[in-house]
Amino acid sequence: DEVKVIQADAQKDLDIAMPALENALKSLDSLDKKDLQEMKAFTKPPPLVMMTLEAVNVLLGEKPDWDTAKKVTLNDPKLIDKLKAYDKDNIPAKALKALSKYVTKPEYTPETVGNQSKAAKSLCMWTHAMDTYSKVATEVEPKRQKVAELNAKLDAANAALKEKQDALQKVIDQVAALQKKLKDTNDEKERLLNEAELTKARLGRADILTVGLADEGVRWRNTVTTIRQDIINLTGDVFLSSAAISYYGPFTGVYRAEIVEAWLKATKDLGIPCGDTFDLRAVMGNPVEIRDWNLQGLPADSVSINNGVMTFRGKRWPLMIDPQSQGNKWIKKKEGKELKVLKMTNSKMLLILDGAIRTGAPMLMEDIEEMLDPALDPVLLKAVFENNGRLQIKLGDSEVDYDKAFKFYMTTKMPNPHYFPEVCIKVTIINFTVTFDGLEEQLLNEVVSKEIPESLAKKVELMLQLADDRKVLAALEDKILKLLSESSGNILDDEVLINTLAESKETSKVVNIRVKEAEEAATQIEAACTEYTPVATGGSILYFVIADLANINPMYQFSLTYFVRLFNTCIDMAQKSDDIDVRMQYLSDSILSNVFLNVCRGLFEDDKLTFSFIIATAFQKQFGEINNAEWSLLLRGLGLLDMSARPPNPDPEFFSEKMWDFTYAVQLCCSEHCADLCEHISNYTEDWKEWICSDDPQTSPLPLNYDEQNELHYFQVLLLLKGLC
Repeated sequence: DEVKVIQADAQKDLDIAMPALENALKSLDSLDKKDLQEMKAFTKPPPLVMMTLEAVNVLLGEKPDWDTAKKVTLNDPKLIDKLKAYDKDNIPAKALKALSKYVTKPEYTPETVGNQSKAAKSLCMWTHAMDTYSKVATEVEPKRQKVAELNAKLDAANAALKEKQDALQKVIDQVAALQKKLKDTNDEKERLLNEAELTKARLGRADILTVGLADEGVRWRNTVTTIRQDIINLTGDVFLSSAAISYYGPFTGVYRAEIVEAWLKATKDLGIPCGDTFDLRAVMGNPVEIRDWNLQGLPADSVSINNGVMTFRGKRWPLMIDPQSQGNKWIKKKEGKELKVLKMTNSKMLLILDGAIRTGAPMLMEDIEEMLDPALDPVLLKAVFENNGRLQIKLGDSEVDYDKAFKFYMTTKMPNPHYFPEVCIKVTIINFTVTFDGLEEQLLNEVVSKEIPESLAKKVELMLQLADDRKVLAALEDKILKLLSESSGNILDDEVLINTLAESKETSKVVNIRVKEAEEAATQIEAACTEYTPVATGGSILYFVIADLANINPMYQFSLTYFVRLFNTCIDMAQKSDDIDVRMQYLSDSILSNVFLNVCRGLFEDDKLTFSFIIATAFQKQFGEINNAEWSLLLRGLGLLDMSARPPNPDPEFFSEKMWDFTYAVQLCCSEHCADLCEHISNYTEDWKEWICSDDPQTSPLPLNYDEQNELHYFQVLLLLKGLC
C-alpha cells in the first residue's frame, strides 16, 4: 500500500511535466533542415534566438556562444534526433544551474521567441520542458528510489510469500487430495452401506417372496401343467362346448351324456385334440359364479349347472322348458328387483319390452307356448344396428335405443313342447325339468329345515362364507399374478409388490384357515344332514312316480310345488322320536302313506293298484333289487335279445316258442339267480307243468322250492308268471 501511495504521488508530479515535454517533442517534429538553415543564416541573430541557442548549447554541453551554435549545433544533421533522445533524467546539475539563468528571464518564453523565429520557438519549448522535467524529476527521483527500494522489498516479500504460498498450495493440494480420498472413501462406504441395506432389504423381500409364493408355487406348477394340457385340448373342448350349447339343451341328462360320449369318440377318431372326458361346466363354467348360482337357487346337480352355463354362455336368448318352475325361480332370485316379468298374453308386452331394452333391465317372459309372437323376432335375433353412433333395434314400428346390459329370458311350463325349427334357431332351448339328484337335494333341505333347522342355517351361513372367502382368494391370486406380470426390473426392489404379497399372504392365510374350518364344519353339518338323505331319496322317488302318472292319464297332473307342500305336511304329521333311526322310519312311513293316500284321491279306482305297483318297483329299482333289464322285460317283452344259445324246448306241445323264448330271456336277465332256469324246467318238466296249470300259481311256491333255493325276488317270480302262465 505504501509503494502504491508513493508511486501515485510521483506519477502525479510527472503528469505535470510530461505534457510540456510531449508538446516540445511534437514541436521538434515540425522542424526541418530548412528551419535550422534559416537560423544559421543570421549574421547577428536576434537576442531571443541567441538566448535560445545558448540555452540549447548549455544542455548539449557546448559553449554558450553564437559561433559554437552556428558551427557545431546548427550544423549537426542529427540535432533533432539528439534533442528527442536527450537523457532528461540525467542532466548535469551545472547545466541545470546555467539553464535556470535563461528560463527565469521573463522575456524567454516560447511565444515571444516565436515572434523572432519559428524554429527558435520549438527549441525554446524544449529547453523549458527540460527545465520543468528536471525540477520535477528532482522531486520524483527520491520517490522513485523509494519506490524501487520498496518494490525490491516487495518483490522479496512476494517471493517469500510465493514460496510460502507454493508450500501452502502444496499442503492445500495434499489436503484436497486427502479430502478427495476421504470423500471417495466415504462415498464408497456410503455405497457399500446402501448396498448392504439394499441387499439386506432384498434378502428380507426374497424371504417374503419365497415364503409367500411357496404354497402358491406348488399349486401354480400344477395349474401350469393343467393349463398346458388344456391349451392342447382347447380346440376339441371348445368345439364340444359349442356343440353342447347349440344342440343338447332340450334333452335330458341321460341322453345328453350319450350324445357327449358319441361326440367325444368321433372327435378322437378324427384326431382332434380334446380331453379324455368332457363336462360343459368344467370348460365354460366359473366355479365362483356357479357357487353363486347355487346360493341363488339353482340345484347343484350337474344337469342343472350345465343348464346355468348354457343360459349365460349361449349367444341366443334362453328358452327354458321348466314345468316345475325351478329355472323361473332361479332367474327371479338371481336378477332381483330389476327383473321385469310378463306373459306373452300381456297387452302391453311390447311397451314393457321397449322400456327394458332402453334401460338395460333384465326381462323374463313366462308361460311361453309353442308359437312365439313374430314381434319378438328382432329381439330373439339380436338384430341390433348402429344409427348415428347409437345402438338401436326395431321393435314393432319404432326404433328403440339398445342397452347392451339388456337380458331376455323365456320359460314354458309345458313338459314336452314341440317347437318348429324356425323357433329353435332363434333361441337356446334348455331343458330345466327337475332331475332326481336336484329334487333329492331340494327335499333334503326341506327335511333338514324342519328336523335340524339350526344345522341348515349354519350350512347356509358356511356356504355363503365359503363363497365369499373363495372370491377373496381368487381376487388375491389375480392381484398377485397381475403385479408379477407388470413388475419391471429387479423384482426384489418392487416394494409395492412385496408388501402386497406379504399382506395378501397374511390375508390368504387367515382366509385359508377360515375356509378349512368352514369346510370341516360343513363336513360335520353335511354328515348330520346326510342322515336324512333316505327320506329325501324316498320323496324324490315318489315325485317322479307321481309325475309319470300323466302317461297313464293326462288328467293326472301334480305340480312340484304341491308335492313339496305335501311333503312338508307329511314331515309335520310324522310321529316324534329322539332316536334318529326311529324318527327316520316314522318320516319315511308318514311320507309314503300320506302321499299315497292324497294322490289316490285324484286317481280312478282302476289306476290305484297300478300306482301302488309303480311305487313299489320304483323303490326297488332305486335300491338295486330290480335291474333295468328285468324292468324292460316286464314292460317291453323280449326286444332284441340274442336267442342263439337258447336250450331246446323240452315240450313244444306245452311250451310255445314264445313262452320258451320268454323263459330263456328271464334266465338271461336274472342270471344271478336264474342261471339254470331252462335246465331246471327241462329236468322237472312235469312239476313245472303242474305249477303252471294250478288255479293260483301266483300264491303257490315254485316247483321243488326253486324260488327259495335260488333266493328269487318277487319281481323275478312275476316275470315267470307273465311268461309261463
